[in-house]
Amino acid sequence: PEVFAAGELHNFQAEARRLLGASSTLQAYDALRTAPDRLDPKALGRAYIESTRPATGRTARFVDKLPRNDLWAPLIHRALPRARLVLTRRNPIDAGYAIYRTLFQSGYHFSYDLEQIGRYLVAQRRLAEALKTALPGDVLLELPYEELVGDPEASVQRLVEHCGLDWRDDLLDFHRRGGAVTTASSHQVRQPFHTESIGRWRAVAEELVPLRRVLEAGGIDPES
Repeated sequence: PEVFAAGELHNFQAEARRLLGASSTLQAYDALRTAPDRLDPKALGRAYIESTRPATGRTARFVDKLPRNDLWAPLIHRALPRARLVLTRRNPIDAGYAIYRTLFQSGYHFSYDLEQIGRYLVAQRRLAEALKTALPGDVLLELPYEELVGDPEASVQRLVEHCGLDWRDDLLDFHRRGGAVTTASSHQVRQPFHTESIGRWRAVAEELVPLRRVLEAGGIDPES
């Protein structure tokens, strides 16, 4: 295979903290905001790649799908200019309901409260719009979830072209592959593309009113 699925790696932010001498991710953010020149992006890129090698089998290309990579996207681009970034987008109330239904092991405490999920989604939408302005179009690809499951072949072809890879027919048969999956998507990756999750929130719409209110207050159409 041309690409190794590495799962969700925390190495980029860990190496940034180490090089900055920061004890937490928040401290690293503050350091970069007040003194961005303290960190050499090229040194960070080298440190990240080397630190991931035990998990990636030293493959030339791999996928790091940590959700919070979006917070680091501009720095990722500077540290790894050849990396291609993919931003997935989904109907916000469907996304919020999916988050609420998932019991994460750690790191996503907001996911236990509908209003906090709404605030997270509002902030994430604003960040996504900022990233589309800040990063070149050949670096960042936005891939709507609804288009991906509705027309998988066209969407995956866009993704493959964006990443500079060759098309293979078995790319649509990802669910047939073996291998351990330890992230929250372990169930989904064993299924083929389907549209059954689109609009799932409607069955519990009344219970999701707190989420909907926060989205609307943040200027987001819950059904967009």
